Amino acid sequence: MIKITKEFDELEKYKDKFNKYLLSKQLSYTFRKKKRVCLFNEINKEYLKYYLKYIKKLKEYKKKFKDFDINSIDYKKIVEGIDFVKTHKSELAIGKNEALKEIIISINNIFNNCEKEKIYFNFIISKIFDWNDFRKNKLETLFLIFYKIGIEVCPYCNRNFVSVFKTNKLKTIDYAIPDIDHYYSQVLYPYLALSLYNLIPSCNLCNSKFKHDLDTLNNEILNPYINGFEDKAFFKIILPNNDNILNLRMLNNQEVKDSCSLVIEEKSYTIPQIRKSIDIFDLENIYNEVHRNKAIYEILRMIRLYDANYINSVFEDYNKDNFLEKDLELQKYLLDEVDDFLQEPLAKLKHDMHEQAKEYLRRSP
Repeated sequence: MIKITKEFDELEKYKDKFNKYLLSKQLSYTFRKKKRVCLFNEINKEYLKYYLKYIKKLKEYKKKFKDFDINSIDYKKIVEGIDFVKTHKSELAIGKNEALKEIIISINNIFNNCEKEKIYFNFIISKIFDWNDFRKNKLETLFLIFYKIGIEVCPYCNRNFVSVFKTNKLKTIDYAIPDIDHYYSQVLYPYLALSLYNLIPSCNLCNSKFKHDLDTLNNEILNPYINGFEDKAFFKIILPNNDNILNLRMLNNQEVKDSCSLVIEEKSYTIPQIRKSIDIFDLENIYNEVHRNKAIYEILRMIRLYDANYINSVFEDYNKDNFLEKDLELQKYLLDEVDDFLQEPLAKLKHDMHEQAKEYLRRSP
């Protein structure tokens, strides 16, 4: 889990696009062969009565609303929720995590003990705050936003690319953006479906398989716009019986390799979201099963590069006086360290393996 450090720019432009999109959205139904339309800003109690009676009869919604008596619905409560959304469009567009959390709490309070009204409210709002429609019609806007923030790798797993790019086939410009996870599920909180700080570029595996519709309000994980592992959690190779990690030099000893385990250790247990994030995305299992050999390779490479004889052989054709800061040169050139973990897959793993190797080398006689 890696923190997204770069801030969004041009927030006012996004808010403007957001508001214009909502102004264009409408609810519609057909009655006696006549289509009746109502813009989002004009939704009121009277229109809702007819709209909800109409959709309740449709085959695709019968199952969803079958247990609710339409005549017992408190339409005022639904309108109250819609009016709240209308008056908080700015926060919904570009509000950060705390603002979004406050909106969720406020709407939950509006619909306290009004479960059926909340289900109808969410249904209506999902028709207005339509992520798929917004992504289709505002793809260029989303492309520019995520292109400028410069994320190349999924912040949840640090394994898969989430590149943003533009193509030009047959003289037609097309924009490609990765899967976008909604930190607060758009199924549970549809009014946050278009909120900029609720949109997290992610890989398909993290978004669709692991996190899916997790309720992060009540089961909070790390939010990449707020924090990540940084120096609070790190990958570590463990050998059985606390064996010396330098024994990994025995490259041909497959038994040594197979007996290793790759774990994620926490430096502090004061942040429960760290362990929850590890568990939700199954990070320990995936890294141990898929990337353990990569971790061992990086430790061995590090040990070799910090061997004095090898360093001298690397620089034997150069004037050593030009390499007074030899360690720094090695890290930048030979060790291929990456400062920004969101620019290269497995960058956090590589970094932590290097740190573990250096720690063992410092302790070695």
